[in-house]
Amino acid sequence: MLRVEIRPMLRRTLVSLFLAWCVSAVGALAADPPSIYFSDVASAPAGSFVVIRGRDFGAQGTATQVRFGTTAAASIFSWTSTKIVAVVPSVVGALTVQTSNGTSNAVPFALHSGRTLYVAKTGSDSNSGSASSPFLTINKAKTSTLAGDVVLVRAGTYLESANGAGVYFGGSNGGTASAPITYRGYPGETVVIDGSSGGGSTIYISTSNLNFTSLRITGAHGTGWAANGSNLRLAESELDNNNVIGPASSGAGVNIQNVCTNVKVFGNKIHHNGSTTLDHGLYVKGNAMELAWNEVHHNFGYGIHLYDTNSLTFTNADVHSNVSYANGLSGILVSSGASGARVYNNVSYGNTQAGLALLYNPTGTRAYNNTFHGNGAGNYYQIWVAASANTVLSGNVVTGSSNRMISIESSATGVTADYSLYGSDSSTSFKWRGTTYTFQGYRQASGLDSHTSLGDPLYVSAAGSDFHLGAGSPAIDGADVTNAAALDLENRPRTAGAGPDKGAFEFASGSSGTPPPTPQNLRRTDKAP
Repeated sequence: MLRVEIRPMLRRTLVSLFLAWCVSAVGALAADPPSIYFSDVASAPAGSFVVIRGRDFGAQGTATQVRFGTTAAASIFSWTSTKIVAVVPSVVGALTVQTSNGTSNAVPFALHSGRTLYVAKTGSDSNSGSASSPFLTINKAKTSTLAGDVVLVRAGTYLESANGAGVYFGGSNGGTASAPITYRGYPGETVVIDGSSGGGSTIYISTSNLNFTSLRITGAHGTGWAANGSNLRLAESELDNNNVIGPASSGAGVNIQNVCTNVKVFGNKIHHNGSTTLDHGLYVKGNAMELAWNEVHHNFGYGIHLYDTNSLTFTNADVHSNVSYANGLSGILVSSGASGARVYNNVSYGNTQAGLALLYNPTGTRAYNNTFHGNGAGNYYQIWVAASANTVLSGNVVTGSSNRMISIESSATGVTADYSLYGSDSSTSFKWRGTTYTFQGYRQASGLDSHTSLGDPLYVSAAGSDFHLGAGSPAIDGADVTNAAALDLENRPRTAGAGPDKGAFEFASGSSGTPPPTPQNLRRTDKAP
């Protein structure tokens, strides 16, 4: 019988290779399935583009697919780990992404009929608007659209002017609820709409059922994207350097006006807007409004400001999964007119005033599973609750160099606060009804935060603005199930342990996600590069 001897060194090498294979196999099995955050449009004609944002898409390969129900995408224009541009097939259903690690959550998607019109710097407004005969201006294209159409804008800077704005969309320029009109920057190209010659907003909308995606909107003498309508969507765009000039009293990157309904603002970069403290990143009001996955920074006033100045009430606004930092006032403000706003899964840090402020009598605000860090210059607190009613604060992580955690003023009524984590330091202070306390003194005086604790959340890297929780964090499993988001900022279920975690990130997400950017200045005083 032949006997084969494996020498000790070779044996160790084979064992090492086997163990490495085991580790890699287990890692592959444990890898997260893909997750979709949003699609930039919820319906489209066959043959048009859709942008899908999310995580863990991996690299495109033989095992990857985008499916619309049971139908594969007509084609894939581009694929990265966080963004896919797909072409819509002729039969659709709910949108999913499939990889070797599994299938994503399903996002509703519908098909509608419509044409594709083109705008290009090489075009003419006497052209037909076809791919080979494009229009020159967006203002011309809007007069040629029908419900369901897609306007594809090719690369270039469009310096437009109409009705006191850059591009003005009036009542006859809207689509229908089932067939909105979409204005899209061509994938992979840079499309700039410059409103500096318009005298007002860069884009002003006074109609309904429109989508805007993949654009840079700049140069306004007031607001970049001003909306006065319903069923509107702004996605995947950059809004910067929109500043008040002349008669405009205030401006913003985004201004949603006059209690619109069903406006969605997803996945935008909104920064360096405004020249006074009346100018904000998002300055908004609206029923069933959703602001999510936006990066909002270096705006002169508030990062995100929910308001109404006309004594009207708007309900059920969702503000979630945003990163708001380095703004001149507070990162997030919920104020007059807001009723039942839900503020969750946000990271708000490095803002001059509070991370979260409630002022001017909002009612029924619920703020839960947020992370607030390093906000509050001077005497400002991380969370500032003034004139307001029936506010619920739960499951938040509050830390920062100022060590001023929360201030609840006498004008705030019906406040509930519990199950959060506040940073621990000998100088940590809390304010209740105008008096400053230690944590224990504040709990005794207010009767609040009986299940809240002090401690270091063990961020992966606070200095690097990575606010994922580290192993052993006291925020793990500590949030209240009845006041917790079902998913975290990265769309991961809050079911990894014995209970949901405090703050914007569930510990199971680890540090695999992209951390928020590190702020370079704590107040917006400079132009965008």
